[in-house]
Amino acid sequence: NEFTDAPISIDVLCKLNRPSTYVLQAEISSWRAAIRKGAMLILDCSATPCDGSIVMRHLSGQIAIRRLRLRPCPRLEDLDFPEQFEAYDINDDNPHAIVKGVITHIINDTRAGEFDDCPVM
Repeated sequence: NEFTDAPISIDVLCKLNRPSTYVLQAEISSWRAAIRKGAMLILDCSATPCDGSIVMRHLSGQIAIRRLRLRPCPRLEDLDFPEQFEAYDINDDNPHAIVKGVITHIINDTRAGEFDDCPVM
């Protein structure tokens, strides 16, 4: 059996009852991160990011979603173009690149299309 009949609470699963958790809506798609435009992104500002986490960062007055890489050197990568990145010192309180929280869940509306491992554009 592939499914369970047990009730699942999205509030409990995504920890929406915590004051440090927010629901954001994606303005753009990211194929590599499986984020569709309009997806609900669950942001936990109390979560500790690890290598590969998708994080929200604040840079020079603008907010963006990036992938945190710790190896071989700490950096914040563009989700779809990892060769485009910003150096990041995780131990520095750099006011120019502050990680605000970790995207813990992505909820996509699957009625609008499908993801493909090799999209043709």
